Amino acid sequence: MVIKLSVVIITYNEEKNIARTLRAATSVADEIVVLDSYSTDNTANICASFNVCFFQQPWKGYANAKNYANMLASYDWILSLDADEELSSELIASIQAFKQREPTVPTVGIITRLPNYCGFWIRYSGWNPDKKVRLFNRKWAFWQGEYIHEKVCYQVPVKEVHLHGFCYHYTVHTLEEHMEAINKFSSLQVQELADRSAPLNCYHLIIKPLAEFIRSYIVKGGFRDGWPGFIVCSFNAFSKFLKYAKYWLHKRTQNRLKKKISLED
Repeated sequence: MVIKLSVVIITYNEEKNIARTLRAATSVADEIVVLDSYSTDNTANICASFNVCFFQQPWKGYANAKNYANMLASYDWILSLDADEELSSELIASIQAFKQREPTVPTVGIITRLPNYCGFWIRYSGWNPDKKVRLFNRKWAFWQGEYIHEKVCYQVPVKEVHLHGFCYHYTVHTLEEHMEAINKFSSLQVQELADRSAPLNCYHLIIKPLAEFIRSYIVKGGFRDGWPGFIVCSFNAFSKFLKYAKYWLHKRTQNRLKKKISLED
């Protein structure tokens, strides 16, 4: 039996990317579902120019948003895309072939993302290979993750199928955008660390950022990406430092509040 496929995308202020994503998605989709978190840019108008099912709700986290968007889909088979991703022609062909016959056992499709950073393709630097489960059946697969790094989890054993071709991932267009993203995600990671009372010492603030640069630039071959690779690897290290620096300030603030409450009592 031929698979009917819902392409599901969550958005917020993605006017720079969403048209490219939707244009490629129409080649494999039997419907496209967009769940928007009340974008303030031109995202909604761009989506209106495509034949998509457009919904809006306040932001409730990545996993929650993606699970809710999956519920809005008409079909059980889901291709989950980010608003800054574009299916290559080879990947489109792979997905179209997958759709021709429904698997006899629970199966998920794995895509390989190729990051584009400020106009440069990043093939190393700890960003590649970047393989993600994106094609699945919502009857037995769902998104899980409290803050960031959401992932697809299964209610049954599954067979993994690697889909040929790249999913082009347009990460950021400027260094300013990268800084904004690091600031946003590091704050989410701090809450995650605080929830599990993670330890913090000099190792986290000094050694881990340095180790991250060595890992991404030397071990993962970031030097092969030229100057863009050096920039990416430097930001990788800074992201690690900023996460723990924010966590240090968070812990310090919490300790001060506890002492103040204790003195007042």
